[in-house]
Amino acid sequence: MDLFEDLNEEQRLAVDHLYGSILVMAPVGTGKTKVITHRAANAIRNGTNPEKILCLSFTNKAAREMKQRVLDFLGTKARKIKVSTFHSFCNFILRCESDALGINSDFAVYDEEDSKDILAEIVRDYNITVPGEDVDRFYTCLYDFIEEVKISPYKQKTVNSIDEIFFSVIRKQFFRNLDREQAFYAEDIFNEYNRILAENHVLDFTDLIVNVLTLFNTKPEILSRWQNTYDWIQVDEVQDTDIPQYLILSALAREHRNLSFFGDIDQTIYEWRGASPYKLLELFS
Repeated sequence: MDLFEDLNEEQRLAVDHLYGSILVMAPVGTGKTKVITHRAANAIRNGTNPEKILCLSFTNKAAREMKQRVLDFLGTKARKIKVSTFHSFCNFILRCESDALGINSDFAVYDEEDSKDILAEIVRDYNITVPGEDVDRFYTCLYDFIEEVKISPYKQKTVNSIDEIFFSVIRKQFFRNLDREQAFYAEDIFNEYNRILAENHVLDFTDLIVNVLTLFNTKPEILSRWQNTYDWIQVDEVQDTDIPQYLILSALAREHRNLSFFGDIDQTIYEWRGASPYKLLELFS
């Protein structure tokens, strides 16, 4: 099959750039997924082991589409390529390396809604009063607050206190009827939330990222093993990548430098949740 037959000139350039760093900014409808698929096929044709290829996206839908496209185009060889969402990939790493972290390999993973259910119980236990119309938004703030406390050491040199982070998150929302005089027990809420997770052998989405960062920062032999496992990496929807996620990708690609990003900076949908497209581009350059 001619890999370049149905590609335009810009697409051909990307497909033919196999090794080293590459950044492709492409709006919706310009054949980005086709380029990612053809590029993986071209890498295999040029001697890259499909088992060492890692393709990541940030939603299950995008990952499924990427996987199907790769399967349709490459056939059985594509089954050896790792195609995953970012969080699923971190989940995979942690289950393989659970002993190094002292956690059970059969841990469960809570999504945002699961985490908010726990936070709702804690809020009731602490008798925090929130007007009915603001309840869901307040749980979202608590979720964002806990995520920020966990991830902030990897995002900035100066780490604020737990209370400072809590009120910073609260200020980003406008709670018209929230009684600012009541005690919120931010640190107690944070600790109780994590106690419940640990008691039930659960990690949340942020724990997946933080634990992989901890592994890579403190266990050079583990980092080296994963660097050798995947030495050709493609990342779709780069605009939705936050700094801690980028640090994981950068660590994985530190030796071989075969890291490619695809996306559209104007299509960022997770900037409000920490995606840092312009900072990431600055780091990548």
